[in-house]
Amino acid sequence: MPVSQDNVRRIVKLRANPGTGPRMREALIALARETIAEPECAEFEFLQSLADQDAFILIEDFASARALEMHMQAAHTRSFFALDLMASGAPIPKDWLS
Repeated sequence: MPVSQDNVRRIVKLRANPGTGPRMREALIALARETIAEPECAEFEFLQSLADQDAFILIEDFASARALEMHMQAAHTRSFFALDLMASGAPIPKDWLS
């Protein structure tokens, strides 16, 4: 999918509940598999810290804010959050990345 000005691209710091990093990794693998198949998802990848198994970075790119909202309401996304593995998640500010 080509990138347009309407795309919503975010880099998000995720933190698993203490000691649940391995379970969260498996849940993120399943979530990524479903999410990347969404028609308006251009990218959905995550990285797990080598130094802290409970720390992750998520890179997500959707065609529009509407596409991101649809993703957040999708059954696979709701199932991921229902696992209650995540302690926190916060987008990294764009000015920090420049």
